[in-house]
Order: sequence, then C-alpha cells, then structure tokens
Amino acid sequence: MQPWAKKINRALSLRKSTSLEWCIAETIRDEDREFLKQADAIAILLDERNCRLLVKFQACGSNLVVRFGVVSLLRNAGKTAPQIAAAMHQAVRNLCTRRAPHPSMNCLKSHMPETGQVDETLVAHIMQHIIFYVSDGDAATHLAGHMLHQKSERSALVDKMPNLRVVIRDRAHSSRHLNEHSFAADPVLHMLLHTAVLRPHSIARQLKDSQPLRAIFVAETQNQLNRDDLIATVTDMSFAAQRFDSLQKPLGRIVLNLEALLSYCYIVVRERGQTSEEGQGCMALLQALTEENVILLGMMADAADECMILTRFLDKDTFDVGAMRVELVQFQSRINDLFMQKACLKCGYTQVALDFLKQPRVLYKFRARSCGRWVHRRELMSTMF
Repeated sequence: MQPWAKKINRALSLRKSTSLEWCIAETIRDEDREFLKQADAIAILLDERNCRLLVKFQACGSNLVVRFGVVSLLRNAGKTAPQIAAAMHQAVRNLCTRRAPHPSMNCLKSHMPETGQVDETLVAHIMQHIIFYVSDGDAATHLAGHMLHQKSERSALVDKMPNLRVVIRDRAHSSRHLNEHSFAADPVLHMLLHTAVLRPHSIARQLKDSQPLRAIFVAETQNQLNRDDLIATVTDMSFAAQRFDSLQKPLGRIVLNLEALLSYCYIVVRERGQTSEEGQGCMALLQALTEENVILLGMMADAADECMILTRFLDKDTFDVGAMRVELVQFQSRINDLFMQKACLKCGYTQVALDFLKQPRVLYKFRARSCGRWVHRRELMSTMF
C-alpha cells in the first residue's frame, strides 16, 4: 500500500472512531438533559488546567435521586474571573445544544432538523436551579463564583445566576497545589518529577500501561536485598493522573524500590534498545539518578507524604472547620522539622535513599553519565555512591 493510501485510511479510521464516540456522548447527554429538566437543585463544579475548563454538575430531583455528569469542556475560556463567569453560561448552552457535529463530521441538518439548536427553555431551567458553585483552588475561579451571585456588585457586566446561594472552595483540591506548584518552582525537582512520573514514557507510566514490563519489574523486586516486605504488594508505581494522590505513591515506591528500578532499566534498555520509547524513558532516569538527585527524590517523597496527610483531612465530608487551622499549623511545623531542622535525614524516605547510597553496586552502563564521566557501552563498572 502506498504511503498516501495509508494516511487516508488512518484519517478515515480516526473519523469513524470519533463519530462513534460522539454518538455515545450524545446518548449520555440526552439522559443528562432529561434528568436536568426535572432537577430541583443543581451544583456546578469547576476544574481548570492547561487552558481547559471542565464544568461538571451534580443534580437532585424531588424524589432525591442524584445524578452526576459533565456540562462542558471549554478550551481557552480565559484566566480572569469575568471570563470564567461568562464561560459558565456558555457551558450550560453547550449542554443544551442538541446534535452539534464534531469538526470531522459531515453536516446532519438534512437528516436532523434540530442539529445545533439550543433548548432555551432548558437553559433557563438550569440557570434558575443552580444553587451551589464549587471551584478548585484557583483564585480567579473562586472569584467568578462570587461574581455570579445575584447580590454581588463586583461586576455589572456578568450575567447573574438568580438562585445561586453557596460558593464553595474545594479545599482538598486546593491542597494538591502544594505538591504541584512547589515542585514546579524548582527546575531540578521539576525535571526529576517529569522524568520519573509525569513524562509520557516515564517509569511510572511504563509500569502502568504495559503488562510485560510490569512482569519484569515484579521479578526484579523479588531480587531486592532486604525488601521482603514489599514483594507481595508492589507491582507498579500506582500512578493515575486523574487522582489527587497521584504523586505520593509513585515517588514513595520509586525510593523504596530503587534497586529493582535500576535492574529494570538495564533490562529494558538491553532488550528493547536505547532508541525505543521505553529505552529512552529508562535512559533518562539513569542519567538523572546522581547521588544528589537520589536524596532529592527521597525528600520529595517525604514532602508528598506530608501533603497527603493534609489532603486526606480536608477531603472528609464532615471535618471540623475549626480544626482546619490547627491542622495547617501542624502541617507547617512538620515541614519545618523535616527540611529546615533536617529531621528527614533520620527518618522516612530520605533515610531510605541515604541507606541506598551507602552500598556499592555493580551495574552495566549504556553510555549513561555516572560519577562525572561517560561510560562506554557494556563496560562493567563498580559505582560507589
């Protein structure tokens, strides 16, 4: 088959799969619209990330049946509070628009006269019954909720929600930013986090997506020295980008299984090659694991662990609001003791990283930088950390 024919077949296959997804999504949206027509109380929940604004809903009818769903996903909705407030109205109109075709789809107007039409009655009903507004930790998103309140005078240019009563900040969601923003502020920590966890072909994603690679890692964990307590439990890095605890477990398991990960990286590079996607991810980790960076990984795992304690407290549905200040003070005190007073050197993941560096190991290196020099392919060397 000619290259141009392959490209055409690939484009047609992509359009077909997108159309099938559109059909399933429209079926779900029909059910959401029918439920929202009878809803007595609606809460909207916002989450903004990478210029994408996800608006979800939770609605309840007179029979106390609750339904969750997605209102709309808006791209480039804006970063300011007035723009986000205006985007709420656009999101509701998107939900109430029937059969809007996706960009790769042929026009359906000849077969479906209601294509692209907005149900104005449903729009008015939803806007009348929105009572709760729940924002993530972003300040602009939270301010937009106050602007939408009927009695707010912050912006006269924003259309109000007539029955909006409660504007809530998702505190558990906000506490996630302690990890993400802190690590992103330092270039070395940002590099380590992406190399080990977030990059498309990082170790955490390899073990999550590939059963053969996971089997290699499990076999290597069984050969770890003095790690018998982890053999029956650790099979991957437990990484899931959609979860709020997606950093704590991968960082901790990487530190606890550094010896198995080094063996895993060597096997993957040897069997699949340095130029493969998996080999490139392993080589990036091997080059990043200097003595200093191993200690930093341990400290990052300790910090993520402390942030998770705070997030778990704030994630409870019925936690004492008065105890939140006490919990925040204790969190700040623990962070200060761990890193300013250097208590992390005697406990936790940092101590595990230091114990790992005390033992000499013999490793094959595939042109990976180690101890200040380049080592030739398949050269046997003893690296004393």
